[in-house]
Amino acid sequence: MRLSALNPDLVGFRLRQIIVEEKQVLLLIVPTRGTAPCPLCQHRSARVQSTYERTLVDLPVGERPVRLRLRVRRFRCANRACPRQIFAER
Repeated sequence: MRLSALNPDLVGFRLRQIIVEEKQVLLLIVPTRGTAPCPLCQHRSARVQSTYERTLVDLPVGERPVRLRLRVRRFRCANRACPRQIFAER
């Protein structure tokens, strides 16, 4: 199943790992694109500043909740004239 079938905003991401635990199922999702556009100036950047994880959705499947854990990257804007220096990919 494509991730975009679960959520259209997940285009550009892939399922890295499924972890089945006693009380939940965890889906780890990571980005596949090498660059992201700055939301202010639209200049594309490949300079990753850092990463963090977000839990997007909690869905019950059978008796276990399913958690989608998405790795999100923060980029440094490549446009030196842009007032936004760091942004998170959308």
